[in-house]
Parts: sequence; structure tokens; C-alpha cells
Amino acid sequence: MIAIACPATLLITPEDDLLNAISAWHLVMLASAALTLFVLIPAVVRQRNTEGRLLIAALLVNLAFGVHDWLVHAKMLPALLDLGTRMHLLHFGAPVFFLTVGWIMTSRFVGALNQLERMNVQLEERVKAKTEELQSSFQSMQALRSEQAVLEERERIYRDLHDDIGAKLLQMVYRAGTTTAADLARSALQDLRDVVSQPRGSSLTILDMLADWRAEADQRLGAAQMNLRWQQSEKLAADFLQPHAIHIGRILREGISNAIRHAGASTVSIDVGTDSQRFQLRITDDGKGYDPDRKSHGSGIANMRQRARRIGGTITWHPLQGGNCCVELTVPRSPAG
Repeated sequence: MIAIACPATLLITPEDDLLNAISAWHLVMLASAALTLFVLIPAVVRQRNTEGRLLIAALLVNLAFGVHDWLVHAKMLPALLDLGTRMHLLHFGAPVFFLTVGWIMTSRFVGALNQLERMNVQLEERVKAKTEELQSSFQSMQALRSEQAVLEERERIYRDLHDDIGAKLLQMVYRAGTTTAADLARSALQDLRDVVSQPRGSSLTILDMLADWRAEADQRLGAAQMNLRWQQSEKLAADFLQPHAIHIGRILREGISNAIRHAGASTVSIDVGTDSQRFQLRITDDGKGYDPDRKSHGSGIANMRQRARRIGGTITWHPLQGGNCCVELTVPRSPAG
């Protein structure tokens, strides 16, 4: 508004009154500058803004030069301040103000450039990290897909084995001409079920294992007209991973097979116990006994020893009084226990 009113007023003012009009507008300008500083200074002091302080200093210099020029124009400058030149100073204030504003703008521009550079660096680092994360996720997904495909194919093969070979083994059980042949087919069928029934790496509770083993032993010995005496500790403290369970179950199955085929026993006793360090399995029969080192037993005894070694256990054969035999398996507690 002042920028419009001031030139318009000066255009219509008579030449004789022009100096008075200029002096009046000069005073208005000084009052406006003083009011601006009055409003600006408290805000800058509260915010502790360095750029604001520089701007106030420049405005104060211009205000001081403006007051000086107004006093010179009004011929009211004290004698001590009048150097005799009667020169005006306001035109020196403009460079000071513009240099200050330029400095502030340049500082802000440089700060913005530095901040932009830092943001670019941070953005590049975040993009790099996200890219690596995505690559890792993609590789994990690819591995999971491959593993899933392998598992699905394995399950398909297991189902085919169970449906085809399992059915044939079951027919052999019912059509076997001798007890030994039926037991052999039944043992092979149970081996197949062990492989296909449990996912690898799963943990099996000892109670579930013992229940399955006891049911199988009772069925096999009953089919062979033999009695089962099963005894287990009241407090059983061990769980087993599926591979451990398979090896222990097959050792037990082979021990029962040997008792059925070679011992000529009427009763087989199975004792199970655990403590904080180990799992122990004892298979005792009341038959004529047998020598585990004799080659006529085939590969069954060797397989029992090999399975015991695979799970870090030991297996021994002890002849008992009267020719009976005891097979003892000791296995350290598995990681699942």
C-alpha cells in the first residue's frame, strides 16, 4: 500500500511542498521499519534463530541510516554528529541488507544441498539394504519351493509305496505258509509304515513310541503263539527325533524276529527304562538262546549293531542261566529329550 501511495502522493504534490512530502514519507518509512523490528525481535529471541539475528542487525543498520538521513534532511542533526559534509547514508544500508539476505539465502541453499546429498546417501543405503533383503527373501522362497517340491515328490513316492508294496506285503502276511514267513512279511510291512508315517525331523514322545512298539510286539508274538511280558518304568523322561525312533524300533523288531525264528521261546520279556542320561531297552527270551557272532543269523545282528552306532548307542548280548539270551540296548538321551 505504501509502495503505491508514496509515488502517487509525490506526483500530485506541488514543487514547493515536495521536500516536506518526502520528509513525511521518510518518517512513515522509518515508523514502518521500527514496527517491523518491534514485532520481529521478540520472535527471533524466543526461537534463537541465527539467521533472524543477522536480518535484525541489517534492519537496525538501515534504520539508523534512515534516521540519520531524515535528521539531515530536516536540518535537525546535532552539531557533534554533523561532519560538515551533510551526506546521506541510507544508500549504504541497501548493500548491507541485500548482502545479509544473500548470505542467509546462500546458507540455506548450501544447507539444502547438503541435506539433499545426505538424503540421497541414506536413500541409496536403504535401497541397497532392501535390495539385499529382497534377494535374500527371493532365494529363501526359491529354496522353500524346491524343498516343498522335493517333499511333495517324496510324499507321492511314499504313498505309492504304501499303496502298492504295502498291499502286497499285507497279502503275504495272510497267505504265508509258515509263521516265520508271515512274521517276516509283517516286519517288512511295519518298516514301510515307519518310513511313510512320520515326517522327518519330527519329535515323538516316548509314550507314543512305546505304545506303538508294544502293540506291534504283542501282535507279532501272538501270531507266533508266544507270550509277551512288557515292563516299563513309571517315570519315562525322554523324547526322540524320528530317525532315532526308527532305529530303536527296528532294533526291537529284529530282536523279536530273532526270538521268533531262532530261540524257540514261549515268552519274550521287554523292559524299558530311562534316566537323565540314557534310554535302555532289554529283550529277554526263555528259549534256547543264540550266539550273535554266528554267521547263520544273516545280516540281522550286524544291522542291529550298525543302527545302534548310528544313534550313538551300544548293544550287547548276554547269555542267561539255562541258555536264555538277553539283548540290551543303551542309547544316550537324544536332543529332543
